[in-house]
Amino acid sequence: MYTYTTAQFDRQAKQQGIQANVDELLVKVRQQGITAVYSLFEWIYPYLKRPIKYNLRLVGRVIRLNSQDEDVLCLLAVFTRGGKAYKAFLNNPEQYGKKHLDSQINWVELETNIQTQWQEQHLLPPRLSLPYQLYHLWLERPSWARNNDDTVIFESEVWVSQFKQYQTQLQWQSYYEILAYLVEANQQQNDIVRRSTSWENLNLCGQLHQQHYVLFSSLKTTDSPQRNILFLFCLFSGLPSEEQIHRIVKLTNFFKSHQNSFLLNQPITFDQLSRYARRSYPDYLIADSEIWLELERDIGINLALSVEEEKILHELSTAEWKNHSLPVFINGQAGSGKSTMLVYLFADYCYRYHKYYTQQNSDDPIYHPLFLTYNERLLVKAKEGVKKLLKNHHKFLLESNGNTTEANLDNCFKSFNRFLLNLLPAEILNQFDSDYYISFNEFRKLLRQRYSRYSPELCWHIIRTFIKGYSLKTHENEYMTPEDYEEVPRRERTISPEIFKEVYQKVWLWYHQLTSHEGYWDDQDLIRKVLELNCYQPQYTAIFCDEAQDFTKLELQLIMKLSVFYQCELHPPLISLPFAFAGDPFQTLNPTGFRWKSAKSTFFDQVIGTLDPTGKLKLNMSFYELESNYRSSPAIVKLTNLIHLWRQILFNIPEVKPQKAWRSYRRSNPPQKFIFNQYNFSAESLKIYLQKSPIFIVPCEVGDELNYIKNDPFLAPLFPKISEINPPKNVLSAIQAKGLEFPLIILYKFGDQFAQRFQKSIWDCTRSQANHSLELEYFFNKLYVAASRGMSDLIIIDTKRGDDFLWKYATIDESNSIDKWLEKVDKKRNWKSYIGGIRWGNNLGELEGDNRESQAKELEEHGHAQKDSISLRQAKQFYLELGHIEKAKLCEAWALKFDQEFHQAGILFLKYQQEMEAWNCFWE
Repeated sequence: MYTYTTAQFDRQAKQQGIQANVDELLVKVRQQGITAVYSLFEWIYPYLKRPIKYNLRLVGRVIRLNSQDEDVLCLLAVFTRGGKAYKAFLNNPEQYGKKHLDSQINWVELETNIQTQWQEQHLLPPRLSLPYQLYHLWLERPSWARNNDDTVIFESEVWVSQFKQYQTQLQWQSYYEILAYLVEANQQQNDIVRRSTSWENLNLCGQLHQQHYVLFSSLKTTDSPQRNILFLFCLFSGLPSEEQIHRIVKLTNFFKSHQNSFLLNQPITFDQLSRYARRSYPDYLIADSEIWLELERDIGINLALSVEEEKILHELSTAEWKNHSLPVFINGQAGSGKSTMLVYLFADYCYRYHKYYTQQNSDDPIYHPLFLTYNERLLVKAKEGVKKLLKNHHKFLLESNGNTTEANLDNCFKSFNRFLLNLLPAEILNQFDSDYYISFNEFRKLLRQRYSRYSPELCWHIIRTFIKGYSLKTHENEYMTPEDYEEVPRRERTISPEIFKEVYQKVWLWYHQLTSHEGYWDDQDLIRKVLELNCYQPQYTAIFCDEAQDFTKLELQLIMKLSVFYQCELHPPLISLPFAFAGDPFQTLNPTGFRWKSAKSTFFDQVIGTLDPTGKLKLNMSFYELESNYRSSPAIVKLTNLIHLWRQILFNIPEVKPQKAWRSYRRSNPPQKFIFNQYNFSAESLKIYLQKSPIFIVPCEVGDELNYIKNDPFLAPLFPKISEINPPKNVLSAIQAKGLEFPLIILYKFGDQFAQRFQKSIWDCTRSQANHSLELEYFFNKLYVAASRGMSDLIIIDTKRGDDFLWKYATIDESNSIDKWLEKVDKKRNWKSYIGGIRWGNNLGELEGDNRESQAKELEEHGHAQKDSISLRQAKQFYLELGHIEKAKLCEAWALKFDQEFHQAGILFLKYQQEMEAWNCFWE
């Protein structure tokens, strides 16, 4: 790699007496190339900085010299740390650089200098080039562009449920012929007839000799351009009566009885109509009966996309949106579908990988896509979703001519922590014993024994994000010091230098001793070791990360270096670079101080800086924010929006936006609150309704659930025999509940904990914002995650103090509390229609519903995905209550296996004919 120093830089280096240090640095860059630049400098894109000696900072940038088709490291200035010029640069690097740094480059002198270097020595060979076919295979846009001319077939929930039934599948050919007749409107078939119904725009089509009928509607939406829709409501064996048709119309929610209106009688948009669909596909899929049948026989990730989701996929896939392709960051709140968006995009690259390596007889090295996340359950769901898409989605079925051979994708999906551990050499791996791993919860317990001024959340954030997770090395120190923190660009700072300094001295020095001399380790120790040893290979073609809000700067650096394009020569014009991230800053339960604005700059610096250091490719990073909630009822969504509004006001985060409930037809009762010893509500009256074991979410930390229950006067008598191996089946902390969803949840005493911890009402909190508000922010993360677990119903149970400090400010018709919050924001119209509150409960009838089956299944799936014995034992207890003995015993077997009680687990597996699992356990 070539190097160049400006006259200004040479003069400043001479004044500081660092010419020898600079010469040594330049030799490394010339010998090792861009790899040395990445390891020796820190990005403040488009500039680079490096500490030298104690108080000096070198600043430069990489430029592209077209005459040599080579990158050049240009050193532009030497700053004194703490000086006015350096502070001005950190406050606005791009603006300062354009005015004071870039103008110092003498282009004629630079050309001469480079010619001399070229003649004196042939430098490193150019960066690697992928084979032409592979290069274009991976750098083409995603292929999810829509065709507005196609008729889209929508299927209702009823239709999809019917096709799951064996008897329906036996008659599939009759229904297929009816559907083909509807799609091919010009064909004549004497045996198939249409019949009108008493509902406008709703018709029947059937086979006379088989007496099979389809209830459907054919219509145009009011969008521009218009979309042709064939909506399939239901299928019948025999001519249905008007009463049967009326029942289906009500069941699919197309008739609004309170308005006495039928939706198909009025103009309707594609987005509105798609909310009533369970599945969608274009009409040309009907041309092949086998492909259509493959699709009908399975359900899963292939859901009807909303306009919002379809629009994003279309923009990322089409040339008309030149600035909106990959890399992309998708920001989405709970239930927004952000993970589904990643699955759709990633499936496209998995298809390319599978297709190329099954059709090519090539000696090319095997590069494949990679999906990373810290969340094991999300990983399992993503893998299942991609497999189902590849097997059942019309796009892949048509491209593969119905050949649904399952791709081997095991190497494409990795838990980030396990992925890093597998990179380490065997002789290093024993330094990372799982028994010595420190999670946030473990850190919290240890810290509370020795320090109390600042919260564990704040201390963990400082250590994880800055001291250990910001950069690999800083001048002569291995970790960030208070002096180094003052150099962090202002846009990335989340706490004051004074707080950083105290936590550094009072907490970090103790914690550093624990993790460096006593064998303990955390995630940042792991990532630092992988980077220090360079024990990774740039061999992945497309890299996707879910739950990206939990990644630190160091982890992002490694992710970019895993890309095969990290060492490849890329040339403009570049259509797309296959990187995608999804995250929600409001769901992070590792308190990282994540901010959407700073996240944009961090992701841009790390992603674009690594792949396009010179800016020659003119890369942009697309940012999308999903606005819909596909999980919860409108009333629950409105309450979580109120929590977001509180967050915007409390923490001055203007980018916070409300969500829209996508399925607006769902039953939507406002959440109810019940306050102990208020309005004739008491513990005794609640106990009557708890026989069906509704889910309680409590405000404790993960791992502290047993202590919380034992110390709670109401919960303790309900669970007299709880233990580690007999956990309460229906009491979860917010962190335990993350990633789960239940028809009904009870938020238990969150208001009481708020009052106890912060000693002031939420209204008063808006008047005096403490500098160390991260603990308060962390509380709202937990509250938001807990409230957003509910799908249909939400009940709040709290104390009088909890109501006075928190919930009364969310209560409908109580001192106009909801309207008062709107007065505190500038853009009221953005919130007014989307926030709602809670009401006083008058009875606990909603608790009479029996959701134990779905709760058991949800906890069982979570336990398997996360290898979590607690969730499996909770599921076991539900199954025992329901009389599902075998399912309960198998949950216990898996729990024993994950607890490494292999002998007992093997015996149970063997007893219930799980021979292979039994063998695996006995072998262990």
